[in-house]
Amino acid sequence: MTDVSVVVPTYNEEENIEDFIKKLKSELEDYSLEIIVVDDSDDSTASIIRDIDDSGSEINLIEREGKSGIGSAYKLGFSRAEGEKIVQMDADFSHRPEQIEKLLEALEDTDIVVGSRYVDGGERNDPFFRRINPLIGSYLYQYALGSPVSDVTSGFKAYNKETAEEIPEDIPDGFHFQAASLIYLIDNGAEVKEVPIDFRPRRAGEPKYSFEDFTDNVKLLLKLFKTKRLGL
Repeated sequence: MTDVSVVVPTYNEEENIEDFIKKLKSELEDYSLEIIVVDDSDDSTASIIRDIDDSGSEINLIEREGKSGIGSAYKLGFSRAEGEKIVQMDADFSHRPEQIEKLLEALEDTDIVVGSRYVDGGERNDPFFRRINPLIGSYLYQYALGSPVSDVTSGFKAYNKETAEEIPEDIPDGFHFQAASLIYLIDNGAEVKEVPIDFRPRRAGEPKYSFEDFTDNVKLLLKLFKTKRLGL
C-alpha cells in the first residue's frame, strides 16, 4: 500500500528537478512514497528524471506533448495516484518539501489541507511584484464569495485520496484550477484546514504565473459571484 502520492506538474524545470526529487525522498523516507511527475517540458526535465536512481520509491513520469495547463496536469496526476494521501506542489522549491509533513499531520482530521501564505505564521519571501496578483485574487475570493480559506490560490495542498477523486474533469485546466477545485470541494461538503507555510522564490528558472492566469482567476471569480450571489 502506498502512503503518500506527491503530484508535481513540470514545465522546463531541468535546473530544479533532480535536487527536488532527492529532497522529497529524504523528507518522506518514513512513508511508502509515490512521486508522479506530469511533464510538459521542452527541455531536459524528463530525461533527468529517467536518469535518477530511484531505489526505495516509485517515480511515475507522465510525458505530454505541448503545454497543456497546470490544472490538467493535476487532474491527470490525481487520477493515477495510488496513495492514501495526495500532495500537490511545485518543483521549483517555492513549496518546501520539509513542510509536507506538517500538511500530512493536519490531514489526519480533515479532508483537505491548504498550505497558506496568509494565515498567522505564513510568509511570502518572493519579490513584491510576484505577490500582488495572488494576494488580490485571494482577497477578492474572500470578500466577494465569503471564502472560508484565506489562500484560495495556493498550489501547495494535501488531500485524502477520496476527496481528490471528487474533483470533476470540467474544472479548469489552467492556474485557476487551484481556486475552482477548492471552492467546488468546499461547496460539496469537504472540510478544509489551513496551515502556515514559508513560500519562497523559485530557486532557478523562470516563473510560470502570468497576467493571463490572473485574469482567468478574475473571470472565474465573476462567474462564481453571479452563480452563488446573484443566483444566475
